[in-house]
Amino acid sequence: MAHYKLKDFLKLPAEERRQKTFSNINEKRFYGKRSFSKEELITYLTINRFDSSRKLMDLRKDNEPTVYDCVKTFGSWKETKKAVFGGGIDDLIDGEPECDAEYLVKAVIENNLWTWRRYLEARKKRPDIIPSSHQIKKNWKAFSDLINFSKAYSIKHSAVKFLNLKNKLGRMPTKKDCEEAGINLERAIDKFGGKREFDKFIKNMEMIQDEIKK
Repeated sequence: MAHYKLKDFLKLPAEERRQKTFSNINEKRFYGKRSFSKEELITYLTINRFDSSRKLMDLRKDNEPTVYDCVKTFGSWKETKKAVFGGGIDDLIDGEPECDAEYLVKAVIENNLWTWRRYLEARKKRPDIIPSSHQIKKNWKAFSDLINFSKAYSIKHSAVKFLNLKNKLGRMPTKKDCEEAGINLERAIDKFGGKREFDKFIKNMEMIQDEIKK
């Protein structure tokens, strides 16, 4: 899509302009900044411990969310704080037991915490099991990095378990076989576009292993 300035957008032929929703065009091209989703704002404020508008104004970097972005999305700063911290900031208190990057990965996978909202909800319910945002920031550059790695980690280990089950059964396992063996193939199947495609991946992996052994 071409980059427009405000005046250029106005100069577009009417037919072309009618086909474009102004709010859907990258706002950075018009206002010098981008818009942020609710999920992005919640993640940003929690990870950076911005529990007051003053902290946000003083510590935010260029192109990061502003107080205005939060108020526009949640209605007011009070509602922003309530949505992000749930009326308190216990999640941000240090002093909890240390954990490492691998523990965080396993916590995400085993508890199905693939969004920041789900992670926060799980943290509030089980603070003894789910580490705080402080631990995420300490071990990962961003929550998104933790999630991306966890997806790859999950797929790899599912593939290994699947291959072991195949060797045990002497045939390609079905979805039912995997369910009975406690193997979650959901993300692997999504990644490869279907069970048949995943089976092909497993066969190719076996062929590569056989070639290496020769």
